[in-house]
Amino acid sequence: MTQSWELGSLVHYIDPTKSNALVNVTTATSSPAFGVNTRLIRVATQGKDTDKGVHVMVNANPTATQISAYIPNNSVEYLRVNPGDKLSAFADVAANVFITEISA
Repeated sequence: MTQSWELGSLVHYIDPTKSNALVNVTTATSSPAFGVNTRLIRVATQGKDTDKGVHVMVNANPTATQISAYIPNNSVEYLRVNPGDKLSAFADVAANVFITEISA
């Protein structure tokens, strides 16, 4: 089974009620803890400066910095997570980060 097939089978379990938005992020900002069934998240970025993206970190107590994983502006990424993890986002220029939890 390829990774794209695994991802495709999980997409069917998107729960739109388990979405969060981190708005106007300019300092490290964390999401609420993910649900007990969440194994994957969809992260969409929307920056106010087209050249600047968002740095993210995922774990139980994250603090994103300029050396954390980078997601370009106006992009979508899927990240594997553990239940109870949080996402922390950091941006040099104000950005919005939209997080949708996906259950296994």
